[in-house]
Amino acid sequence: MLLSAAKIALVLVSVSVSGQDGLAPPLSPALAQHAQQRTLVLRAGEEVVGEAVLIDSNGSALTTLEAAKRVASGAVVGENASISVAYTVRRTDPVSGLALLAPAQAVQGAPYAALASSATQGIGLAVVPEGAVRVGITRVNLPGAVGPNRVYSPLTEVRFEARSSNINGAPVFDANGLLVGILSSALESPNPAATEIGPAPPVVAFSVGTKTLARAVATLQDRNNLSHHPYIGVRYGDSTQGVVILSVSAPSPASAVGLKEGELIRRAGQRVVDSALDVAEYLYSLEPGEMAVFSVESRGIQRTVIVPVGRYPAAGQAL
Repeated sequence: MLLSAAKIALVLVSVSVSGQDGLAPPLSPALAQHAQQRTLVLRAGEEVVGEAVLIDSNGSALTTLEAAKRVASGAVVGENASISVAYTVRRTDPVSGLALLAPAQAVQGAPYAALASSATQGIGLAVVPEGAVRVGITRVNLPGAVGPNRVYSPLTEVRFEARSSNINGAPVFDANGLLVGILSSALESPNPAATEIGPAPPVVAFSVGTKTLARAVATLQDRNNLSHHPYIGVRYGDSTQGVVILSVSAPSPASAVGLKEGELIRRAGQRVVDSALDVAEYLYSLEPGEMAVFSVESRGIQRTVIVPVGRYPAAGQAL
């Protein structure tokens, strides 16, 4: 399920969401403490290599693949006010671009983040290496592609002020203290030469959406190494004639039911297909085990094809 860069390009304008701009009152100290207790700063010696968020009481933590690469390459300690322990990479999820870290020694009773069922625009909180900062969750469900394989996934846009140049793996919490995102990229980064006086530079950053986040956690914690991301095994794109199937993986659910390269996708479920994004959004809405229904055309002849939705095949691979 790949989209071209042109289909996922985002044009963004940064704005300030600092505590002085009148958008909302400052977040409570209790919420900041709640978030910081569930966040780890990842350090290799004195160098900050990223952040992670605790997702179970045994100290397992979620971070980005980029931060996980640094963890895999050497001794890295995850720490906050109550935890300081070495971490290793346990599993990775190339669909979401996230990874699961495991503590080298047992951590009992660690406070961990609960996932939000959905994200809405509003004020939240992110934990960067310097501490908790108030953020604006400014847009949700933005079309995008994530992970090394550029798989379609809606994105959440977050805007805030911070002096940190390293937000990789920084968790984002909503006003109820629920985890709504893991920051993996920034459109604008702080200028290290900027003055320490006055407001910090504005930052626009992105996270996978809450559904992708939940699927990633389920994938990384699955005892049978099964992916929880939907997959049918087709690559498609826009053409002058409509949305065309560019290739079909074999074996895959799509190849098993006879979808073929060069066929045009006219309908996906109940919707008429106008662009590759329509197909991507439809497939993303399905879960493994459900049925994807397509109307496809070849040489002027249309047919209906029902494809059992499978699981993405690259779950749990090592770095």
